[in-house]
Amino acid sequence: MPEPADSAAADDAWASALDELEARARAADPAGLEPWHPAAPLPALPAALAERARAVQAAQQHAIDGLRDLQQRVRAELESLGSVQTPRPDAEPPVYLDLIG
Repeated sequence: MPEPADSAAADDAWASALDELEARARAADPAGLEPWHPAAPLPALPAALAERARAVQAAQQHAIDGLRDLQQRVRAELESLGSVQTPRPDAEPPVYLDLIG
């Protein structure tokens, strides 16, 4: 059975790690973050923090899904820009831009 001091140290280590992971998952620009590594090796996750760890994992998945959606929108915009024809040098600039077809 773990000693109370060991248990408290594990709780503190994981609480700190979860704080950092939670902040990173909610970052305004998660794409600009460097990969996360714990400051020190973490002990086994205390059972008392399992629900919080699941919530952090859900927040991370939400951020990943948002980045995938953004990537798809950017890809679609780039594809639509690639279909725009460059006007001839002697032509008037276009008045309308057809994004549908």
